[in-house]
Amino acid sequence: MPPITPLPPTAPALPTPGPAPHAPEPEPSVVAAPAKVPEAPDAPVQPGLGPEAPTGNVLIARMKVQADLSQESAMPRGPERRQAVFDDLVATAKTSQVDALAKLGELQKSGQVTAVESLFLPNAIMVTTKPGSHQAVADALAGVANVSAVAENKTWAVQGQRGDTHVG
Repeated sequence: MPPITPLPPTAPALPTPGPAPHAPEPEPSVVAAPAKVPEAPDAPVQPGLGPEAPTGNVLIARMKVQADLSQESAMPRGPERRQAVFDDLVATAKTSQVDALAKLGELQKSGQVTAVESLFLPNAIMVTTKPGSHQAVADALAGVANVSAVAENKTWAVQGQRGDTHVG
């Protein structure tokens, strides 16, 4: 690689600092106004907190049994601990959901249940029912061993007036 040689100065020398000459005031800049954008109409909103309609016909059946993670909590953090927690959660769900899944299988064959999903983390089962059989499925699950509660899957929304700065 050839050596680097400095370039000869081509720019005039900078003036020495001193009092700045009086420059005229800059003219105010003119910014073009944006095009008129139509505003969205205000939706009628009632203040407060309340449930919306159920999310379809979905039930959540929670199991009584929860995984005992005391051994895993004594393990050092890392992939082995994560795998042990995962294995314990899945094993607990498999053993505690047997009766409920059998009952849901019967209800699915009769057409009252359209979908079933086992959730191992909270040890619960998400059940989608046929319209009109929501309560019958909930009642059938309530009597099954290891089911602690059956609830509708609802969404919640906090509503308030537009422009409100205080909530509570």
